[in-house]
Amino acid sequence: MSGLQEAPAQGNTRRNLWVAAGLAVVLIGVGGVLLQMFYFGIQPGPSFVDQLQSGKILPQDVSRVDILKNAGTTWPFTEQDYAALPRVTVSKQSEVDALVSALAASAAGRQFHNHPGKLHGGILRVDVHSGEHYYIFYAVYGDAGGVFTDIKANSANSTNPNGAETFENVGIVSWIRSNDPWYPASAASPVPMPFPSPLPSTK
Repeated sequence: MSGLQEAPAQGNTRRNLWVAAGLAVVLIGVGGVLLQMFYFGIQPGPSFVDQLQSGKILPQDVSRVDILKNAGTTWPFTEQDYAALPRVTVSKQSEVDALVSALAASAAGRQFHNHPGKLHGGILRVDVHSGEHYYIFYAVYGDAGGVFTDIKANSANSTNPNGAETFENVGIVSWIRSNDPWYPASAASPVPMPFPSPLPSTK
């Protein structure tokens, strides 16, 4: 009798083990996807802005600058993703020099802003004569105080924006307006954020 009573318990234990093993496989798979999302395509090293500010990259070291339109709802993560994006090449050397000078003036991190609204975003690909290339994400924001650009600069040959370093830049806004063909005319100037009217006095 005891043997017949233990059989269902053994079956349940076996099923539980299979369920646990299946869950472990799923968790490992999800963990692998997350690791790939956050770390795949990240090359260790300083960002392009860091290289400019340290003097390791000079304006004459830049061989080509492309402006990429991020047409999707997600960021690109691989070279194939970037290659599929619409792009234009900055052909004037004076504009390339102006961009490099503006990026070199970026401030690390991001300052506090009062409810800024995003006006536009895009991606730069900067190639240097030594063979490396850098992807730089930019987003122009506006608030009651004016406009500024949030910059995420990758290290050499990195494709994953999760490894980018964050900077803020005000002076580069005019360069983006002049050279990015997808910059919307409606975003030419920031719209101040409205503030609520004071409540009427109850006295």
